[in-house]
Amino acid sequence: RGVARAVVSVLVCLLGLALMPQAAAHALRVAHLDVHYQGDRAVTLQWRSTDGAATPTLVFGSACSVVAEARTEFVVQRLDCAGAATASALRLVGVPPDLPVVLAVRRGDEAARVRWLADAGSRSIQWSGDGRMLAEAMEYVRAGARHVLEGADHLLFLVALLVLSRTSRQLMAATLLFTLGHAASLVGVAAGHITVAPRLAELAIALTLVIAARAIAVAARARALDQPDARSITAMAAVFGFIHGLGFAGALEEVGLQAASAVTAVAAFNVGVELGQLAFIGALVLAAWPLRRLTQLREQVWPRFASLLIGTAGMFWCLERVQYS
Repeated sequence: RGVARAVVSVLVCLLGLALMPQAAAHALRVAHLDVHYQGDRAVTLQWRSTDGAATPTLVFGSACSVVAEARTEFVVQRLDCAGAATASALRLVGVPPDLPVVLAVRRGDEAARVRWLADAGSRSIQWSGDGRMLAEAMEYVRAGARHVLEGADHLLFLVALLVLSRTSRQLMAATLLFTLGHAASLVGVAAGHITVAPRLAELAIALTLVIAARAIAVAARARALDQPDARSITAMAAVFGFIHGLGFAGALEEVGLQAASAVTAVAAFNVGVELGQLAFIGALVLAAWPLRRLTQLREQVWPRFASLLIGTAGMFWCLERVQYS
């Protein structure tokens, strides 16, 4: 029986390694575009993308022409835009459909209006006048939900919270504290109190999975021996939520924009994070519902499988992220 368990464990680890995405599973793919209208037909554009995507073309009725260009950390262009003075909307041509864009629009000496655009290349964007707060907030809600549902390491940590939680109330509290920890790191980076290298943040995220996997194994053993488990799931969720939040905040800092400085943006983004988490947790609970009467599977086999999968993924990402740091 012991040999059979060892063989199953090895097979699970090998399957996990074969299915693991690349090291940047949690990192945010994002571009930063700063558009500064300087009067008449003159517009300055600054562009930077985490994956080197080509600079988009600005269209105010007709496409802008490039007067001069410099390439440093950003691509900087001076543009001649015939319709910029009278246009109410602009379009971006040449943006990959799956590339979110953080857009900062400035007119003269005015403060920049910052927006998150998940589908920047597919629609017109307001150029003049006051922004629609609800529409902009919904963009951050969608960004938060996508951040959760597209991050394999984030989802695996939610699986760990599900396995570790003994009651639905404890699970809901843990996911909420995970979101609040996420929000705290965003605010810390936005306020300038925290500076983080994205690669180090990703390594720390991978380490949280290794620790969570061990916590599952220890908790399962305690249950089998009918012993209490002194670990606080909610405290772990809050602390590790803070670390996972650095993965998003670090990516924004890397492209030169602390977009979370707006209270609305932070709040809306974290509403999206919580909605994404609840959707994923709900799907897991529904999938596990038919197994609720199989006590041995729920109390012994499932935690062991989850611990192996999460631990293998965490170690794989740790090694890969150390290699690329």
